[in-house]
Amino acid sequence: MISIFNKRVALRLGQLLLAAVGIVAGVMWAQWILTTDPFAQLRRGAPEGLSEEIGVRLKGVDVKMYEHGALVGSAKVGTLDIRRDRDRLAFHEVADGMYRGADGEFRFASPAATYDSSFRRLEVGSGGRIWNEDMDLKVLGAVYQGSTQVLQTSGLITGRFMDGSIEAENLLYRLDTGAYRVGPITWVGEVEIPAVRRQDKPQTQKWTIKALGAARAKGDLEFYENVEATDGEVIVKAPKGSLNRKTDVFEATGPVEYFGIEANLRCDKIVIFRAEKRAVLTGNVTLVVKPKENQKLEVMEIPPFRPVVPEEIAKNRPQPQGATDPQRKDDDEVRSGQTIRKYPILIAAEKIEYWYAEGSRRAIITGKPQARQELPEGRWRHLWAPRGLYDGEEDTLRMIGAEGKREVRIMTSVGDDLVAEWFEVATAAEEDSWQAWNITGTVAKEPDQGKPPPIGPTGPIGHR
Repeated sequence: MISIFNKRVALRLGQLLLAAVGIVAGVMWAQWILTTDPFAQLRRGAPEGLSEEIGVRLKGVDVKMYEHGALVGSAKVGTLDIRRDRDRLAFHEVADGMYRGADGEFRFASPAATYDSSFRRLEVGSGGRIWNEDMDLKVLGAVYQGSTQVLQTSGLITGRFMDGSIEAENLLYRLDTGAYRVGPITWVGEVEIPAVRRQDKPQTQKWTIKALGAARAKGDLEFYENVEATDGEVIVKAPKGSLNRKTDVFEATGPVEYFGIEANLRCDKIVIFRAEKRAVLTGNVTLVVKPKENQKLEVMEIPPFRPVVPEEIAKNRPQPQGATDPQRKDDDEVRSGQTIRKYPILIAAEKIEYWYAEGSRRAIITGKPQARQELPEGRWRHLWAPRGLYDGEEDTLRMIGAEGKREVRIMTSVGDDLVAEWFEVATAAEEDSWQAWNITGTVAKEPDQGKPPPIGPTGPIGHR
């Protein structure tokens, strides 16, 4: 007779045996599910040569891609290959594609593309096109990583980029912030140019900008490396530049070089406050004003300006000697106002602050500015002043000192040495006049001549 206790033990053993059988059956069922081809029915009748990795091939498909129940992508696909592991999709003849990140989206089209759902990775093949509000580009290849929201191209890209046309390489673009890095780059687009001369009007001009690299950080800052920009009338070059689109301030560090038709310029740093229409040039500012007969746009070396003091020049200048008639003619050129625009003028200062708004164009030149003009046969004229004032509306440049003090000094190679409260020269191309105020000094004469030339309208300082 079996005791009640033994019945309970037998019942318990039976339950354990059934559980073990159930576990084994469950494992076998799971293995069958995992090894079963989910596309077996679709693969029946598939074309010969279909890769063993491909589970199914479909034609003329509208594809939609989801992550956590949310639509992240779609496309019209000529041919769709689905790999057996169901993680990777291969698109052929892709049109009207869209991919949406957490903070933005872009559209794409391409002869071929792939999508890996495990890594949230979209690859666009050669001959593809990618576009959104910032760009519309043809690419040799591109990869978008959904986990980082980064789109990266390889090789050459062409098309629209930031309101202009671009030809560049190696674009890295963040879909969430709009930050980017690209380069080398050539960008062509319309830029608003302020009026500089009195007769000019603000206008939009086409600029070509070349740079080794360009980038926009998170926010409003854009950076440029080894940049060269031209509109056909000026050329600007700088090792580094930046633009804050929020404050509308452009900054370049140097040496910054500017080449124009009428003048060339170099400085260590330039900051342009576009909203204020104000530019500040600082550090070793050198300006070369071209002569009338040689005004053309070309990149050329801007000669260094070595500041000198009047005493240094006076010590090294030879004493006046008897001169031949041709030499006297050359000396007369030094004193003539008609030769101001005949030869280059070199101007140096530490700072130039320039306001370029129409109707109020003006500049303040500080940092002990100097100006020097070299003439034929070693002749020259040199000017010193504590500061200069440029009036763009009246086309004049006035060099001045403290009120009531003769701090402006003019010296020439022929022995003239003059001081004045201020000295003014016309800057318009058609003007050759200059004048001074409260002037005194020495006008040299040759030993075999009588009185020196008068200080007046025909002298080197024009009018009193």
